[in-house]
Amino acid sequence: LQAGRFNDAEHGRIPFAYGFLPIACDLMPGVAACNYERKTDNDYFLAPSSGVLYTYPYLMPNARGYLRATRQYMERCGLDVAYMINWDDDYWWQEMELPGFLPMLREELPDCTGFLRGQGESAFERQFVNHGAPYLFSGEGLHRDSDVYTTFRDFIAANPVRPLFIYCLSNHTISMGKT
Repeated sequence: LQAGRFNDAEHGRIPFAYGFLPIACDLMPGVAACNYERKTDNDYFLAPSSGVLYTYPYLMPNARGYLRATRQYMERCGLDVAYMINWDDDYWWQEMELPGFLPMLREELPDCTGFLRGQGESAFERQFVNHGAPYLFSGEGLHRDSDVYTTFRDFIAANPVRPLFIYCLSNHTISMGKT
């Protein structure tokens, strides 16, 4: 409801993924229930930035324990994709490459279909697609001033390798009709 997308006349017409903090089922049960009641067959919820809470797992003193809590809440909410950001705000919000994090992520969240990473919107960041659930970097982003057609045309032209998968972050300022 934050961006008004569920109230938009276009809501439910195209498949769209929404970040849904799994801990909301305990901290804001009414908000969680409202989201699930208004969810259409074209709406998909995933655990956003990053897992059970909006934080960066690499900053947690016990990342494994944090991922276990994330799994418990994701199971309660029926979520099977996690958006795991590990930004370092001291270095221009760069995604941290953490030794051993991906194997731990796959081990602690074994039922996930896949994982999303980063919001840096770069087609040139590493994607991890072997040896388990994929860990994909945000390739492109749509923002208030974005021309959707031009954004995708330029992305496609800059990435000649096919097949091409475009994981696109849509900012809260973008209406459903523009998406």
